[in-house]
Amino acid sequence: MFSFISGVKLIFVLCDPVKRLVSLYSHINSYKLSDGSDPLPPFADIIHMKDGSIHENVHPRPSQPFLESGKYSDFIARWMRYFPANQMVFISGEDLIADPLSQVTKVTEFLGKPGSVTEHNVYYNKERGYYCFRSHDGSDWCMDKSSKGRKHPELDTEVLTALQNHFKPYNERLEDLVGVKFGWPKYFGKKA
Repeated sequence: MFSFISGVKLIFVLCDPVKRLVSLYSHINSYKLSDGSDPLPPFADIIHMKDGSIHENVHPRPSQPFLESGKYSDFIARWMRYFPANQMVFISGEDLIADPLSQVTKVTEFLGKPGSVTEHNVYYNKERGYYCFRSHDGSDWCMDKSSKGRKHPELDTEVLTALQNHFKPYNERLEDLVGVKFGWPKYFGKKA
């Protein structure tokens, strides 16, 4: 199988794993509520143990283990066994939200299509509260409000610190592996 895709280019968009974890919780909970299921217990109750440690084996949905999904260095190291670094680009999710043009430009250059997205293709939509894209034919595309911008639970300092400490060695390993400084933590317990 690998021989069929050996020339593929891989684009990784990564955000602070604590933010990703809280976002995943909010995502799963919103679907549970929409289909009439019981909501998940409060975030801090399922992730943080009474002794102050992080509960390693949390699986609110069996296909999505919470903590494992934020250990990016483990996944990237596996990809690097098969693909050389020049076939990978790493994008900061936080930078993509704050300055999408710079990050999309990085992707288009990586794909060998420099200049295919310009400032004319990206605009801030005040109504939605985030950036949207305009194609060359003038049609607009914005993410659906129903799937983005969900309310995230606020984290108390103890839970936030425990999670940041939990992910710190994985984040440091990731930065060493890919040569990108993501500057995490960037998530401080409130929706950013």
